Amino acid sequence: MTDINNPQKLSRKDFEDYEFIVEELARMGRMSFPEIKDHHKQHPEDNLYTLHHPKDNHLMLFTREGMKRFWQIGRRGLKSLGPEGFKYDLDNVVTELQKLFLVQLLDNPSSINDEQSHDVFVAVIAKISEAFLPSAHYVPCTLVAHTRPPQFQIGPVEFQLSEIFWKNNGDAILADLKHQSQHQSIKEFFTQ
Repeated sequence: MTDINNPQKLSRKDFEDYEFIVEELARMGRMSFPEIKDHHKQHPEDNLYTLHHPKDNHLMLFTREGMKRFWQIGRRGLKSLGPEGFKYDLDNVVTELQKLFLVQLLDNPSSINDEQSHDVFVAVIAKISEAFLPSAHYVPCTLVAHTRPPQFQIGPVEFQLSEIFWKNNGDAILADLKHQSQHQSIKEFFTQ
């Protein structure tokens, strides 16, 4: 088992990043207003970084270096999923990691330890996966000049004549579109 697929090693690495994040939150939280001003003069990039408090949604000052740790956790976790990781948007994963981590930090801080830290990532992936819906992709193509058979399948891919496709799916496609000008160009595209 490689390091990237070892849950214990992933948890240890995630825990190190979470420790850094907590230290950054605490450091920024302890600063007085003059200290914050001075810090932002020395580190203007930190002006761009805040986290939302999970209880009342107020903004908590944060740092670029702290934010990088959330991104590291997200990238490392997605990489550990192998090809499956490509299904997930890293921005979305990081946003959900921030939310769940802060909730757990406030509600159950002992759950964030060197043995269970990767569970935060796993829970985020499970939450995001619940929202996945199966989808169909329509790709017009020309295989041959023949029209027989008018419809056939190869594995999960169904091929059909454009007239049949348009008859079966045209109304639904047009209903999803907002602008009349797009309707004709799409219909022309599918019926070439």
